[in-house]
Amino acid sequence: MKQKITVSVIVPVFNEESNLKVLTREIHRYLYPTSHEIIFVDDGSSDNSFNVLKNIRAKDINIKVLKLSRNFGQQAAILAGLSKSEGKAAIVMDADFQDPPQYLKDFVAKWQEGYNIVLGKRRKRKDTIFKKITAYIFYRTLNLIVKPRIEPDCGDFFLIDQKIVRQLSKVKTKHFFIRGYLSQIGFKKITVPIKREARKNGKSGYSLKKMLKLATDAVVNFSSFPVKIFYFFSLAVILAAAYFFYLAMALKQNNYYIFSFVALLSSIQFLGFAVLGEYIIRIYRDIRNSGHYLVDEEIGFDEKE
Repeated sequence: MKQKITVSVIVPVFNEESNLKVLTREIHRYLYPTSHEIIFVDDGSSDNSFNVLKNIRAKDINIKVLKLSRNFGQQAAILAGLSKSEGKAAIVMDADFQDPPQYLKDFVAKWQEGYNIVLGKRRKRKDTIFKKITAYIFYRTLNLIVKPRIEPDCGDFFLIDQKIVRQLSKVKTKHFFIRGYLSQIGFKKITVPIKREARKNGKSGYSLKKMLKLATDAVVNFSSFPVKIFYFFSLAVILAAAYFFYLAMALKQNNYYIFSFVALLSSIQFLGFAVLGEYIIRIYRDIRNSGHYLVDEEIGFDEKE
C-alpha cells in the first residue's frame, strides 16, 4: 500500500551535480520521521545533474525527478514541482545549501501549529556585497509600489499548505513571481528567522539579467504603478500647457501659443499611453494562461510502491 505523504520538498536544480547527493541525505535527516517525498526539478542543467538524480532515484524511492525541456527559470521550475506534489504541505528550497536543511523541522513545526504559509526570513546572509545591496534595494523599492507588501528578506525558501499548492498549480502565466503571490492571498502566515549560508559548491545561476527579469515580473504582475506614472506625466504637461497659454495671453507672445499647443498635444499623448496601458494590463491579467514550462521526462511518479 502506498504511504501517505505528509511533506513534499520541491528543489529546483540548475547545474548542481556536486550538491545533490549530500542535499538528499540532509533533507532525509532533518525531516525524519515525517513521511516525505523530494521532487527535484532539473531546469535545463548543462552539467551531469540529471544523471546524478537518476542514480539517486534508483536507490531511493522517496525521490522523484522532473526534467524540463530547457531552462525556464526558477519560478517555473518551482511551479512544475508543486504541480506534481502529493504532500499535505510543500517546502520549496534551493539546491545550493544556501537554504540550510536544518530549518525544515522548524517549518513543519509551525505548519503543525496551524500556519498555512511559513517563510524563511534571512537574519544573516553569507552573500557578496553586490548581492546584499541588490536584495536590499529590490525589496524596499518593490514595497513602495506593491500592496500588500512583500515580506523583506524572504526568498524562495518556504512551506505552504496543500490548499495553497492546489491554487498555485492552476497558475498558467509565463512570468510569475511566487513571493508576490504569497503576499497577496492572505491565509495564516509566519516567518522563521534563518541564517543564509554561502553556496556549498559551484557558482550561482542567478545572473544580473535574471535578477532584473525577476524584478520586472514582480512589478508587472503585482503593480500597475508603471502605468500610473503616465497619468502623472499627463497632469504635469497639462499644467505646463495651461501656464504657457497664460503667458501667451498676458504677454501677447505668439511663441508661447506654440509651446502651449505642443504641450497640450504631449499631454494627450501621455494620457493615451496611460489609458492604453490600463487596457493592456487588464487584458493581460484575463488571458495569461498560456503555460510556463514543458516537461521532457518524469521519473518516479505514478509508481506503486
